[in-house]
Amino acid sequence: MSSPLHANMAASYIDRFSLAWQDGFKAAIGPVKQSWGAGESKMRTFLTIFGGLVVMGLVIISVFANFWFGTLLISGQERWLYGAIFGLLDAFKTVLVPAAGFAAAAGMFWKGRVAFAVFAALSTLSFSAEVGLYSITKNEVVGDARAAHAAYEQATADKVALKEKLASLGHIRAAGAIQADIAAKRLDKLFDRSKQCTDATATESRDLCQAIERLNAELATAQEAKALQGKFDDVALRLSKMNAADALKSVDPQAEALAKLTGFSPDTVRTGLAVLIAVLIELGSGLGFWLLMPAEAPQKEEAAKPDKRRRESIKKAEAPQFAATPAPEPEPETCTVKKWAAETVIRRKDSYILASELRDSFESWCHANGLTPVNATTFGRRMTVLNFKRKKVGGSMRYEGIAVRGARPELMVIEGARTSSVA
Repeated sequence: MSSPLHANMAASYIDRFSLAWQDGFKAAIGPVKQSWGAGESKMRTFLTIFGGLVVMGLVIISVFANFWFGTLLISGQERWLYGAIFGLLDAFKTVLVPAAGFAAAAGMFWKGRVAFAVFAALSTLSFSAEVGLYSITKNEVVGDARAAHAAYEQATADKVALKEKLASLGHIRAAGAIQADIAAKRLDKLFDRSKQCTDATATESRDLCQAIERLNAELATAQEAKALQGKFDDVALRLSKMNAADALKSVDPQAEALAKLTGFSPDTVRTGLAVLIAVLIELGSGLGFWLLMPAEAPQKEEAAKPDKRRRESIKKAEAPQFAATPAPEPEPETCTVKKWAAETVIRRKDSYILASELRDSFESWCHANGLTPVNATTFGRRMTVLNFKRKKVGGSMRYEGIAVRGARPELMVIEGARTSSVA
């Protein structure tokens, strides 16, 4: 047989297999489609209602965002007017695309173009309002977080500085004790004789006055330490009222995480997120109702007829050419493999046989009985259906718990350096 003929036969078998697979698939899903056909319209209705609710939610969010942004443009009572204008314009935007579609379907293309142009202008306005609102609210949140972080860091730094100053003063006696010592020194007669240390000429008077000066210096240090301790206690109290977790957490975790992934700055990432959110809201609120508008379904029966005629023409064209080579009938599921297993395979605990040995036994049995063996994949699948267990051990696949009746010479298998006979 020539190579072109081989190629034609292969192509014909491929076409036949494709057509048979399509017919089988349609026959399999036919009852399912019939059973679900009654619920198809209900499912379509449910999805339409659900989609409409989602779109309505996006529209409400978009209108509210525009209203809120309008109130931020100006102070005073006029801000409510600006908010109403922005909100109503955004609500009007949602009906323009369906209106443009209806106008085009009615042949009024100029009206459709005007509606679409107005939609584009209002979408741009709404987009800018949503980006502005996101930026304002995000900056407020980020600013508050940064202020809290800065306040916590400042309080921590003040506490450390005050603690170091107190440590540098060393051990300080209480101010009351120092004042008592000073009072005792002043009761000395030498204090009065030296005219309260203003005329200390004698040695004893000078020693007394120097002692009083040292006590006064110690008293000043004690008073400074008391003031520092008061400040330290205030800072410690302020820190105890702060939430350390909130103060030390990231200012904007989302933007900072995306900045690490993309390499952009957090401010750039925040701007990109504002644009993305605004775009998604505009797409959902502006085009959602238009996307939910029903469309005419194609005529299934007419579309299916050419395909059916094409397959019939293929079958008729190929029938004379391969009339002498009929396609083999598919083997029943439990025919050859089941008969061979019933005659040849026995179940034996703690025994196993290599899959290749078992395959050789099956092929030998088929040749002896004038049958055509199935391929290895089908053989393995049908052995599994017949509840024979297989397992991969040491790189080889084997069946466990079975043996083969009447060991044959062709079933001798070499495993590594060992030769065994399967019983």
